[in-house]
Amino acid sequence: MQTPANKCIVIEDSLDGIKGGKSAGMKVFAYVGAQANHNPQYIQQCLTSGADNIFNNMKTYTLP
Repeated sequence: MQTPANKCIVIEDSLDGIKGGKSAGMKVFAYVGAQANHNPQYIQQCLTSGADNIFNNMKTYTLP
């Protein structure tokens, strides 16, 4: 697509995916919906893995 990595975003729901997106130089949005919803430990792991933003509903989230 010939788009620089720093102009892309990744939407991920796995810690490995978050780490991969960050190592590629992309902004990462972590989806913590269904399975991880209301799990503060998993949310903290997403942040520790490098997630730039976290959201739990794809219908109502708006980009900052």
